[in-house]
Amino acid sequence: MEITKMSFDEFMCTGNQTITATPVAFEISAPSIEEYIRNEIKKLNKQYTLNELDTDLGDVALLSNGEFVGFYTGEALAIRSDHRGKGLSTPMILEAIVARPCPTKRTLSCSGKKALEKAWRVANGQAVSP
Repeated sequence: MEITKMSFDEFMCTGNQTITATPVAFEISAPSIEEYIRNEIKKLNKQYTLNELDTDLGDVALLSNGEFVGFYTGEALAIRSDHRGKGLSTPMILEAIVARPCPTKRTLSCSGKKALEKAWRVANGQAVSP
């Protein structure tokens, strides 16, 4: 998917969006995902890297000094609580969507919606990348 060629409403699936009150919990989901972590894709800084997940195209893992601390797989994006608030979801989303097809619907938590909105703004030059 090429985010810079999509309108905000297309990317967000504004007409076909469901908001859920329950975000994905990293601690609950991580054990079933960790075994699929593969090669490093990108170094974000001295501490964080994005690694591919051997699940679906566009699925990524976030590692902090080699320790698994986040993932974006399917529609689920989760970051361990002690690593939140650092702007890490934006590079995860932007890396993942390159290999993904254009969505026709989205199921989002409130925080997931904000993360996708920010990723679209960063990709389209309307916000600075964290």
